Amino acid sequence: MLCACNDVYHNFRSTKGEWKRNDTLRFEFFAPNDSKEKYYDARGEIRCTAEYPYKDLWMRIETNSKGYSSPYVDTLHCDIFDEAGRHNGATAGTLFQLSFPISSIPAANGDTLDISIIHIMDDEILKGVRDVGIRLSHPCQRQSSRN
Repeated sequence: MLCACNDVYHNFRSTKGEWKRNDTLRFEFFAPNDSKEKYYDARGEIRCTAEYPYKDLWMRIETNSKGYSSPYVDTLHCDIFDEAGRHNGATAGTLFQLSFPISSIPAANGDTLDISIIHIMDDEILKGVRDVGIRLSHPCQRQSSRN
């Protein structure tokens, strides 16, 4: 089985290496007018350095939409390190990039989504988190492969 996924939005916001608790990272997505989707598959992405002091990261995501009366709110958890203490994800020089799933996000046809993310860790300032990103894609369509 192959999965044909199409990204419709992919963007990062920089924290400049220090993510303050009151720093809300904002993203804006414009759903196409001809969109047949009511939900988009969503992934969060983090770029961090070895300066990040914890094994995981907790965040809160909120999505507001004109097409839906109540906001979508979720708590996100990202394991930065595995059980053996190694960084999860890909490495590019001194940065580690990780991707993790978010529940499907609703968007009405032609809607504008305002997505905001804050960290909900105990520390007021998180060192080592460089960038936080959002990736939205059409839901995967399962197709059988032909040999």
